[in-house]
Order: sequence, then structure tokens, then C-alpha cells
Amino acid sequence: MSAYITASDGRPVFLEDNALAELLQEGVIFPSEVEVTENGKTFYAIYMVVYANDVFGYACADAEVLPFEEIKNLYDLWKTQKHGAIKWLCMITGLKPIPHREADIKKDGEWDEIYENLKDWGKGQSWLETLKKKLKLA
Repeated sequence: MSAYITASDGRPVFLEDNALAELLQEGVIFPSEVEVTENGKTFYAIYMVVYANDVFGYACADAEVLPFEEIKNLYDLWKTQKHGAIKWLCMITGLKPIPHREADIKKDGEWDEIYENLKDWGKGQSWLETLKKKLKLA
């Protein structure tokens, strides 16, 4: 199954459902659910999130919601770069990854100006300390 097919006129056509199936099968995304109440009735809606474990914090389980309009961007980055899913996460959050992820990305030659223009969690302190300051908890 491919996320891209060729139309009769020769142009590539992106199929979101095929991309989602491949991203799900490869463990890049996973489903989650949210309880919704509408007109007095409660139901559960399913949505997709991108694994972000240990990307922005050490030993940290994390995920980012995958908006429909971002499926192609995530898929293309993931298919073309070893660290493509991490790059997508960094672009969405506006944050650089933790130092050892940064080192791996640089070692593999994928660090570029996109990463350079992102914010650090904070120099000289842990990501948690920085987050506490941003949330005015410290």
C-alpha cells in the first residue's frame, strides 16, 4: 500500500488513509479518544497523535495531536528523513529536541536551519525546571 498513487494524467495523488495506515502500522502515530457531549448525548471521538516520547524530555511519555492538514507533511518527512517524525514534532511545537536527540540528528546529517531557529527548553537547567518557570510554578 502506498500513500501516493499516479493519476491518469501522470500527477501524484496523496491518499491520507493509506498514509495513516502506514504511520499507524509503523508506530509513528497511535489512536486516542476524547469524550464529547453534544445535545445531552455523550460519545467518544477517536483522533490520532504522534509519538513524542523522549523527544522534549528525558523519560517522558508525550504525544502531539495530528491535525488532518498535517498528515502529508508528517508522512513526507517521515519517509524521506531518518528523524523526520522528530523534525515534524519540533516544527509543530517550536521546540528543539533534548540534547541527545539533537546529537543523533546532527550525527546523521539532518540538522538544518529549521532546527536552528527553534527554541531551547532552557540552557543550564532541566526541561522540567524550564517548564515550571514558563508556567510560573517555580
